[in-house]
Amino acid sequence: MTEPSLLTANLSLVSFSISFFLFLSLYFTKSEHSTSRYLSGIIFIISLIVLLRLAVALSSGFAIYLPLLVFPSLFYLGPLLFFYTRSCLFHQTADRWETLVLCIPSGISFFVFLILFFRYPEFRSLPSILSQRGIVGSASSLLLLCAVLFSALFCLLSFRLTKIYREESLEQFGNDEKAKLIWLLSFLGLIGICIILYLFLILFSLPGDLHVPISPVEGCVQLILIYLVLFYVIRKPELIAITLQNPERIFSQQLLLTKPETTKYQKQTLTEEQRKSYLQKMIRIMETEEPYLNDLVSIHDLSERLAIPVHHVSMTINIELSQNFFQFINQYRIERAKLLLSNPKAKDQNVLNIGLEAGFQSKASFNKTFKQFTGFTPSEFRKNSLKDTSLNS
Repeated sequence: MTEPSLLTANLSLVSFSISFFLFLSLYFTKSEHSTSRYLSGIIFIISLIVLLRLAVALSSGFAIYLPLLVFPSLFYLGPLLFFYTRSCLFHQTADRWETLVLCIPSGISFFVFLILFFRYPEFRSLPSILSQRGIVGSASSLLLLCAVLFSALFCLLSFRLTKIYREESLEQFGNDEKAKLIWLLSFLGLIGICIILYLFLILFSLPGDLHVPISPVEGCVQLILIYLVLFYVIRKPELIAITLQNPERIFSQQLLLTKPETTKYQKQTLTEEQRKSYLQKMIRIMETEEPYLNDLVSIHDLSERLAIPVHHVSMTINIELSQNFFQFINQYRIERAKLLLSNPKAKDQNVLNIGLEAGFQSKASFNKTFKQFTGFTPSEFRKNSLKDTSLNS
């Protein structure tokens, strides 16, 4: 066995062991919204790819039959990735029609490969499969290219969903939801890197010079991907499915390819007088009940307090203040933090504690938002404020 084959075999053995363990763990995890099942399907497909790479590296006879499973399963990867992202963010599962339609490419690839398998003896010859010459190499490269392009489309749609979620969360939540998306963006990013690597190697390899599975490079990326999933499953399992306390808080209908309205509130009927009346009620609630001190406050909560529809609350804030809900809540938190930071009696209080007391979830979000509003970090503002106080006294 050559040194590259030995490296590929070792990488593949480690990757397969971990990925198959993850598949079993995720598949048998109870999830109300099928999120874990979608992720387990993705990991299972990665396990098949890794197993094929291992069989090729060891020149095993399994390399003859595994492509019958691997190539069709590649066409499931993109849809499963999209379904996982959508279920994770919006708790929307795939319906039967979506599932059937998106199974068509996989079914076609299976029958194409089955015909090739029985029509050409090269597909039943281990030396031909290992060398990837002639019809075996051409057909494998073409099928792989189609599967990669198909997956790339759904990877882009998945990234689009994270963008929609990010925009909607700013309109509906009182804290930055970016931290919750780190896992999902990392996961999508690594799969995106694998897709780019496959595309690059397929398109820029000389005819007959491409070996499937391709190289140890994308094997290393897949291993990193598997370790990322393992880390979150063990250390932060709650982020594998981003759980919303009330899924109805996210009411975006832009879950696939629908086009947003050209004017956001063109179908709404709310007069200027009504908006100003609602705004006065909001300000009164914010000043008397101080809901912004709750780090989990949402536009849904404020709507219930005011007995005003959610979309009317959003419209009033957007039009009258030119802000989103996130900015509206944070301006009150910043004012509370400024009072605490400039209070000589609280000079020994930790800056983080002040941020948490004002309604922020972390020091990072507190520092970032405070500087955006004031131009200073909390520590700088405190230093300047206490200095001015001592001079005046």
